[in-house]
Amino acid sequence: MKNNKVKIGYKEYEIVKEPEIISLPNELYEEINYEKEQIRISSKYSQKQQNQTFLHELIHGIFEKLDMTNLKEDEVVVNQLATTLYEVIIDNPHIFTMKDI
Repeated sequence: MKNNKVKIGYKEYEIVKEPEIISLPNELYEEINYEKEQIRISSKYSQKQQNQTFLHELIHGIFEKLDMTNLKEDEVVVNQLATTLYEVIIDNPHIFTMKDI
């Protein structure tokens, strides 16, 4: 990513790619830290997987900003939204180049 930051509300999250992000007992693809304003993504996976996992963390950040605590930690909801949003973006790239929708 050229710009290594994403703004969600008043917070500006730094995007950091690392070869390994380990949190025992499970291995993670990514992680968001709301206090440090940082999103860490494992670079050992394909670019498509990194993009989808970035969207996953972005949705966590959006739920945090909206104070949707009940959804913020719901991995099933976050993962379903991230996966579907990524599919829509990939399947419809022209939407993001249109001046008028």
